[in-house]
Amino acid sequence: MMTIQTVARPYLVTFARSGQTFPLTSDEAQRIVDGATAVHVAAHRVVLRDADGHRMTLRPATLGGGPAFLVTRARR
Repeated sequence: MMTIQTVARPYLVTFARSGQTFPLTSDEAQRIVDGATAVHVAAHRVVLRDADGHRMTLRPATLGGGPAFLVTRARR
């Protein structure tokens, strides 16, 4: 089990199929993270797959400021 939390900063979401990029608030980014399945997770990028199998990438819109995502992995 893994929990991904966004921090208070602006984000960008890029859809793999179309290549379109849109700005998001941290609350909007968190709703996307909560509703999709994580494929790849790093401190500054999360690749997600939605229920239809479409991939999208979330990344911070600004540089610096520490990690954009707080990732907690449950131990077994």
